[in-house]
Amino acid sequence: MLYCGYSGVGKSTYCKKVDGIDLDSSVFKKEPNWEVGYIAEACKRHALDGKDVFISAHREVIEMLLKLEIDFVLLMPDGSKEEWLSRLSFRYFQNRTDGNKRAILDCSVNFDKDMAYYNSLTCKKVKIKLKPIQTDLEEKLLYLYR
Repeated sequence: MLYCGYSGVGKSTYCKKVDGIDLDSSVFKKEPNWEVGYIAEACKRHALDGKDVFISAHREVIEMLLKLEIDFVLLMPDGSKEEWLSRLSFRYFQNRTDGNKRAILDCSVNFDKDMAYYNSLTCKKVKIKLKPIQTDLEEKLLYLYR
């Protein structure tokens, strides 16, 4: 299964725990149609390894998944912009990477617009609450497969 998740929902941490594949979008050069190669790589990895693949929830990625009718689950925040910024800031201070810094900036500018877009979608969605990240993600994914 492909899981398309917002920054900070726990994709990387969850993958380490369950041997999933965390396909970081930052290694893909953001040129026109970059999302096609990103999605192709995610589908290839899933097909070859049979593991769940976790990808970033960029709008162009979601739109291409929908256009290609590829089944995925959207992992989105269940909390306010301020709460999510706090979570992303905490993550950044634990691991000061450019990607974590960009996540804070993106959230501060686009959170409300992103949530409105996600809520308008008819795909399968899982809302991740602000409690220990892994506890919430694990509970939600276990529920999906019961």
